[in-house]
Amino acid sequence: MFRTILVALDSSEHSTRTAEMACDLARQYSAKLLVLHIMPPVYEGRIRNELSRLINMEHLERTEYEILQQCGQDLMKPVEACARDKGVAEVEIFCEVGDPAEIIVSMAQAHRVDLVVLGRRGTGRLSGLMLGSVSHKVVQLVGIPCLIVS
Repeated sequence: MFRTILVALDSSEHSTRTAEMACDLARQYSAKLLVLHIMPPVYEGRIRNELSRLINMEHLERTEYEILQQCGQDLMKPVEACARDKGVAEVEIFCEVGDPAEIIVSMAQAHRVDLVVLGRRGTGRLSGLMLGSVSHKVVQLVGIPCLIVS
């Protein structure tokens, strides 16, 4: 039923459970697992200044985007290892920088994904009743089955 599963992860407390669920489904269906981490862009402020100083100090020829992408990929290495340990044969890691919902929808379409697995994040007292803004937007736009893990 599912040939390609996309799991979008951030660094929240929901990510571990979301990753485990996606790995279990990928193993069960012998599906390819695409692990996506989205880094927020660094607009201004201390982090951008520190990153610029590091680039200059180390004489790096990589762009800010490439450095953020590599950081995200490094964060997802344990998820890849976990998936392989659980018996998932095909695992690919992606890291992008930008708007999470737009990137998730775009990646799902580009890779002809059959299922998107996302964590739910609510706000305030209604957190148990509401989807997070990213998961809500993805469900509305992606046009394929989505599993929201709480």
